Amino acid sequence: MYMNIIATIFTVLLGVLILFLRQLPAHISNKLIANTKFLNNRQLQVEQYFRQLGGSELKEVMEEWTKYITFIDETMETLNSDDGIARFKSLTHKTLLYGSDKTVAILGLLNQYNFKGQRDGGAKLMLYIANLIASLKYDFTGYQIDPLDLLRTEITDFDSNERDYNKMNADINEELHKLFSHR
Repeated sequence: MYMNIIATIFTVLLGVLILFLRQLPAHISNKLIANTKFLNNRQLQVEQYFRQLGGSELKEVMEEWTKYITFIDETMETLNSDDGIARFKSLTHKTLLYGSDKTVAILGLLNQYNFKGQRDGGAKLMLYIANLIASLKYDFTGYQIDPLDLLRTEITDFDSNERDYNKMNADINEELHKLFSHR
């Protein structure tokens, strides 16, 4: 008799355990989905907050960085002047205030490139700036643009050097990937 009771209890417990184990993957999946939705919603709320808070400032920062590309000859001539350095520092400050994490990461790579004094005729510097503008454009409008398209608009010999620009852009993207994979 006791054996029948123990067998019945064991069977019921085993049934409950099997039922629980069958439900576990769905429960875990639902929990992961809920966490992902929460993080995505939080990120959207933060982005929306900063767009509202600094929308006009972000637009101004994007416009100022874009001038570096659209007036590329003047930029290259004045970049190392006192005015050019002051303008660059001011834009750096504003970008740190209003840029997204990706934008700030690109700014950091750009500044490290400058600090190391690497020179290639300004091509990679302009490509860093183009990446920064593309990221700011996304921050401000949600539209993604190709940084290489920005350079195509102003560099007259872009086609003959396109392979070099593609390589430099791939290097920049790899640097960004390394930065974000460690976070």
